[in-house]
Amino acid sequence: MFIEGKVCVLKLNPVNAYLGPYLEEAFSDAIAQNFLAIVYGAADEGAYLVQHNEVDEVHLTGSDRTYEAIVWGTSEEERRQRRAERRPLVDKPVTAELGNVSPVIVIPGQYTEKELRYQAEEIAGAMALNAAFCCCTPRILVTAANWAQRGTFLDFLADALSRTPTRPAYYPGAFDKYRLATANRSQVRRIGAAGNNILPWTIVAGLDPWNASDPAFRVEYFCPVLFETSMGHAQRHADRPPRDAKRSGAVGRHRECDYVAQIWDHSGQCLSGDELCIRHAAMGRASWIDTNRHSERHRVRPQCPHAGRNRKSGDASSAHHFSQAILLPKPSNGDAAHAEIGRG
Repeated sequence: MFIEGKVCVLKLNPVNAYLGPYLEEAFSDAIAQNFLAIVYGAADEGAYLVQHNEVDEVHLTGSDRTYEAIVWGTSEEERRQRRAERRPLVDKPVTAELGNVSPVIVIPGQYTEKELRYQAEEIAGAMALNAAFCCCTPRILVTAANWAQRGTFLDFLADALSRTPTRPAYYPGAFDKYRLATANRSQVRRIGAAGNNILPWTIVAGLDPWNASDPAFRVEYFCPVLFETSMGHAQRHADRPPRDAKRSGAVGRHRECDYVAQIWDHSGQCLSGDELCIRHAAMGRASWIDTNRHSERHRVRPQCPHAGRNRKSGDASSAHHFSQAILLPKPSNGDAAHAEIGRG
């Protein structure tokens, strides 16, 4: 409306229809001049608006199931057929903001108590927002298994949630989602008062990062549950090869640095043959050491690794991409720590 100069019809989700009068008051000038109309209803009214010939574009929020039903059909057979024929139900532009499993990734290090408590309160506040019924609510916390302050941080997070009053679980299906999210879990920490219409803040810790079939990594549980998984334990990698998770990796050590890295590229190919200097990667300069020639010459990867060969060396083997680096200092006992570099 403001950026592109378009008029808008806003149909509220029935769950949030109580917000209508407030929005009407806030946008009263736009409504009076026919730039905006706020309407109410359920699926039938939504379908009518989507199919209306005077509606040129559609934007929706909700779950992936809502999007699938609007664009491809309500039954699995209809969706399969329409996809095969490239024949969606809607022949107009459709954009969507859908739910997801929103992660919070903790970069390990040696932090003060004040720093740890501050970040724990940030996560607790994000969970408490709208009683955890937001698409951007943190759903999974990623920590480093051999981070010395991991347990302390989880305790601080639990403490921050304990000082946050629990909210009514008003969203339809929240109690069923909660039961599914916490069933058969061994490390469940429930925090705060619960009642007939109230769910406690809940931390489910210790998820196996290699268990790709765990629903916690794939399903958005729309309820006040935060999962936690820890990565980077050297023994775990030794006992369970990355192939189990359908991706391969290589462990490299820069002999001038006290950091090591577990590396995957976008296609899941093992990056053996080159070692990543994790210290330089953390500074935004992904530097590589050619271990075959034992050279100390750093080769800088291109900004867009899939655009072509390495601009400096011409070596395509260096042109790999990673999305994030989690640094772990080498422990004092000499065992190799691991840094996870996720496939983007």
